[in-house]
Amino acid sequence: MIERKPERRITDPEELAHVLRKAQILRLGMCGPEGPYVVPMNYGMGEGCLFLHSSCSGRKARTLRADPRVCFELETDVALIEDDKPCGFSMKFKSIVGFGRVVALDSLAEKRQGLRAIMAHYTGREFPDEAFPEKVLARTCVMRLDIESMTGARHGWNG
Repeated sequence: MIERKPERRITDPEELAHVLRKAQILRLGMCGPEGPYVVPMNYGMGEGCLFLHSSCSGRKARTLRADPRVCFELETDVALIEDDKPCGFSMKFKSIVGFGRVVALDSLAEKRQGLRAIMAHYTGREFPDEAFPEKVLARTCVMRLDIESMTGARHGWNG
């Protein structure tokens, strides 16, 4: 397969990590018995994985139980590039599209690890175990998205 715009590709691991650290919303794509489904989600970073959380019931949970394979997308550094002509407009961006499998975490320790990663992503702070009570953990679905592959792209930004 010929890559359409190879000059836009992000291959530097540090730049990919920058996009993961800076983005605020992850869009999770799934396909299950009810058909394709995409949802915006909060996330946190782990080693070779991302952490997500959700209700343990509903369409997202049903879809992931039926097929844990997912696609995800996130972007950052988005800005409009204006032009005098409508067809000259464009967007600056840095983005990642990846593929992986979602695993529901069962143990309290794993759930706390996932929620800590999510909170650290958004607040930059660490939280103690007691910040995540067992009662809350029991009704919260915390998931690990094991990344199998991901590619980055950029437009309008230098490196």
